[in-house]
Amino acid sequence: MSPRSTLGSKRRHQPLLAEVAALTDRIEALEQQQQQLKRTVEAVSREAGVSIGCPCVRCQRSYTIVKGGSMSCPACGFRESL
Repeated sequence: MSPRSTLGSKRRHQPLLAEVAALTDRIEALEQQQQQLKRTVEAVSREAGVSIGCPCVRCQRSYTIVKGGSMSCPACGFRESL
């Protein structure tokens, strides 16, 4: 491979490498935010005397809230007795 073709290949990959680096940074920031939100929701649920259950079996858009012998979904309103 000639030095010229190697140089051209590197130039073509630079934008791709920059995009991958930017996406990696975004993913790491989102993971950190997700952990912060998870800890906050756990603390709020403890304070409120409720538990966070499984993902809603009907809509899958939210975790269920467990309180007083029933589970309810804050997204779709589905409710089920335990």
